[in-house]
Amino acid sequence: MKKTILFIFLFIQTVCLAQESGSKDALSFDDAYLDTVVLQKPKLNDYSMIGVNYGVNFCGAYLNPEFPQKWFLTPGYYSVMFSHYEKLFDYLPYFGFTVGLAYGKQGYEFDTDKETGVPVRSIRGAYKCVTDIVELPFLIEGHFDADRIRIMMNAGMYGGYRTKMQRWGNVDDALANNFDATDIRWDYGIMAGAGLGYALDPVEFHVRALFRMSWDYFMKPDYLSSEKFYFTSPMGVVVQFGIYYQLTKRRGRTSRDLRRAAKQYVYGNEDN
Repeated sequence: MKKTILFIFLFIQTVCLAQESGSKDALSFDDAYLDTVVLQKPKLNDYSMIGVNYGVNFCGAYLNPEFPQKWFLTPGYYSVMFSHYEKLFDYLPYFGFTVGLAYGKQGYEFDTDKETGVPVRSIRGAYKCVTDIVELPFLIEGHFDADRIRIMMNAGMYGGYRTKMQRWGNVDDALANNFDATDIRWDYGIMAGAGLGYALDPVEFHVRALFRMSWDYFMKPDYLSSEKFYFTSPMGVVVQFGIYYQLTKRRGRTSRDLRRAAKQYVYGNEDN
């Protein structure tokens, strides 16, 4: 009972002191005052960055007719990329694009028979083929930014040119490290994937996985016969790590914002 009486007494005393002080209701404080006492999260700006990536490619191919194949790892997927993030409809800060130059490998390898150890298939004597390729990827990127962490989702296309060919197996010397008239050197296709970023402004670290699927072929489908076609399209999964440098400010007031504020301070609001 004593505790209840004491609580009522303290409550009445608190209300009286608040009324006597004449202090403002928190709801009546203006934005300028609240900005001085409330810690606000800086806005996410439209900003750009450039970075370098290194990764590996798990290579395979779409084969028609289908033959058993091995997926194999090729290290050395390099890229230099430029990214820009822009608010959609000047409101939703979740979109951007990434474009750049990449260099990597494509290839296929047929599986071996478990009993004989002989490859189940060969193309012009080769059971394995790897090409080097220079690519120009362009990806639309959706992203969600927390304080330091970014979740990224990418989808887009690439165009490329194959610069080097290597074949393994019972292959003629003229074909072992060279292209011929039946090989297709230009390539294009789709890329899509997801990744995570960690920002230590102005530097960011990215880890990303991308699925690649070519819409063209390693060689002309009628390379063996004009009556029966064989389709061989490269595909793979690229896993890469990147380091990026922010060219403009990611959060907070940018140089453009400061110039606009200074101009408004000197000349006033032009709308008035």
